[in-house]
Amino acid sequence: MKKGLIGSDEPPPVGSALACTDELFLRRYVRKHDDDEELVAELMGILRGSRAS
Repeated sequence: MKKGLIGSDEPPPVGSALACTDELFLRRYVRKHDDDEELVAELMGILRGSRAS
């Protein structure tokens, strides 16, 4: 939300982000930002459990 990635004033339920499959996470939070390589790297780091540098 802070970076404007979610696009709403209300955060999604925590369970929906934590309980989704990798493919669903990719679809919801990563692929829609394909034009921003740095952001995609950061989001993929989150998915893998590491931080992108």
